[in-house]
Amino acid sequence: MRITKKYLQRIIREEVSRLAEDSISDELDHLRKNIDDDKEHIDNLEKDIDDDREEMEHAHEAEKEKNESRRRRGRLSKASIRRIVRETIDEDDEKKDEELEETHGAYHQGYDAREDESLGMRHGPEAGYEEDEEARRDDSYGAWGRRGLRSESRKRKALKRQLAKTIREVLRKRR
Repeated sequence: MRITKKYLQRIIREEVSRLAEDSISDELDHLRKNIDDDKEHIDNLEKDIDDDREEMEHAHEAEKEKNESRRRRGRLSKASIRRIVRETIDEDDEKKDEELEETHGAYHQGYDAREDESLGMRHGPEAGYEEDEEARRDDSYGAWGRRGLRSESRKRKALKRQLAKTIREVLRKRR
């Protein structure tokens, strides 16, 4: 059988139209499936949001109950006050350490080190003396030998004031 040009063109047209029809119907099926998947995904997201909201509400209710039980008990126990103060002091110490590292690097010179340096400059290096640094520090101011006792007393009083202030602040925050 001989195929004419017209017949060939007709066959090609029919095939092209058939392919176009198939691809359009396939695309529509894919789009419908994608729309269904998107709707399902949105539903799942809404469920997750609702679950998260419920968890947050439950956490807030638990926190309120915890605070109410503390109020019912009245005063905090000594152990809980100690724990709260210890936590607060630890947090403050960490903040101070971070500030020191920012301003002075990882190390900073303490009071004794500064006094030892002063002694070395005024009276010569320690190597020429039989006493250790601590004894030299104690003897360095002669008649003021009691200054250590006075400074310890002042330190103790300052620590007590700081502790009382910290306790007041913590209790204020907890209310």
